[in-house]
Amino acid sequence: MPDSAHDLAIQYGLGHIESARIPGTRLSDLLAKLKAGKPLSLLALQYLKQQELDGLHRLAVGDITADAYFSGLDQGRIAEQQAAKARLDAEKATYVSARRRPRASESAEARRQRVREETEAVLRAQQARRKELLAQQECNLATARAAYEAQHGCGATPATKQEIAAYYHLSDLPEALSAPLSEILVALYQGVPLTTDALSPLHTPRLSTLRDYSLGRIDLAAYMASARTIERAALSVIARENARIARERDPVYQAHKKRCELYRIHCDADQLPPRLVAVFEQLEANTRLREEDFAWLHSEEGKPYRSPAMLEACHLLEAHFHADHYRKTANPWIALTASKHYRKAKRAPLAVELLDLLSPDRTRDRKLHSAILTTRGGAMRDLDRREEAIALGTEAHELQPQDYRPCTLLGALHMELRHYDLGHAWYAKAEQRGARSQGIDDELRSIYRQADKAGKAAMKAFLLQQDPVRYAWLQRLR
Repeated sequence: MPDSAHDLAIQYGLGHIESARIPGTRLSDLLAKLKAGKPLSLLALQYLKQQELDGLHRLAVGDITADAYFSGLDQGRIAEQQAAKARLDAEKATYVSARRRPRASESAEARRQRVREETEAVLRAQQARRKELLAQQECNLATARAAYEAQHGCGATPATKQEIAAYYHLSDLPEALSAPLSEILVALYQGVPLTTDALSPLHTPRLSTLRDYSLGRIDLAAYMASARTIERAALSVIARENARIARERDPVYQAHKKRCELYRIHCDADQLPPRLVAVFEQLEANTRLREEDFAWLHSEEGKPYRSPAMLEACHLLEAHFHADHYRKTANPWIALTASKHYRKAKRAPLAVELLDLLSPDRTRDRKLHSAILTTRGGAMRDLDRREEAIALGTEAHELQPQDYRPCTLLGALHMELRHYDLGHAWYAKAEQRGARSQGIDDELRSIYRQADKAGKAAMKAFLLQQDPVRYAWLQRLR
């Protein structure tokens, strides 16, 4: 049997809030959603903030776990509320069963008499409860008057609004220092009776315990125990918020945050590893990364910060470094290295511009000639000039038949053009010539992700038909 609204209110430490106990109210519906593990809408979260239910708001947004939330509740108070509800349920059950109990031999007059007596009994119980509340209310006022006279009688300096707010554990509420709440607090502090209308500002969840105390539902000790816990939680939230504001105003934090946003790195800007800060500084100085920093970025430790934007920036600096070195040495192999980095930095036009400086037809080195053609073919592929890239890759393969690099280029081009048989055949040749199968599979994943819906379906069907074990990763991709 699902928990009732009253049960949920007690379970979440809100048994003292009337709207939480009543089925169908906004607050009871939110508790039911939290219990069912359903996410709350933005409006619902704003409502919790407006009602000053900060602990429940932190639970709903995931700042704290359910265990942390429930462990912070006043378990003694929850036990009292559960016992009170159990007594109320028992009284209701007794009353309902008595009214519904069939009495075949009972006459109509006797039945009316019995119902009248039962109703009078309920009214007497309600009247007794009102007297009990009035007695507790008068006791609370008398206690407050006695304490006030003891501390501030005989011309002693009266307590300030701040002191009274602190006494009632409401120092975290700015409205406790201004009317009407400040006037209510002064009256309660001095033991002055208040009408129900005067207590109307206490209808918010944050002040519901103060309202219970004012109406005699609880005594001063019970109020203080609950208010102390609520104030401690509220001050903790305020302290965290102040710390967050101070942190976000820190120039170092702001600089780190801008860097993370620039390179699309998702992490806490005030907890950056020193290596990442060093990488940022080198990028901002347009300085090629130190070898140890470049290695760290490509390690498992640097993986969370290895965003595409970060890698592109690093490869661009690396490309500029090698391009400058080529202009000083005229070493074509250095130009090829620079071109590869330009491609990784998504700057294929710069790679082509640099490759235009090389004259492959003039070299007698077939390996160099093939490498230039292959690199140029890769740049043409990046520029979607695939037919030119195929021609360059084919010529490179003829020059160096045992080199796997032209084969992988041709395999990727034919896969992108949906010539799956040809692409698969070229990739097979590449593996026979030393290409790593893992590298080929990574390239296939990249091609698959960039394909349209029809291309994905066709490529997936072809590869799974070729080798369902090797290409099982296709089944796991959405």
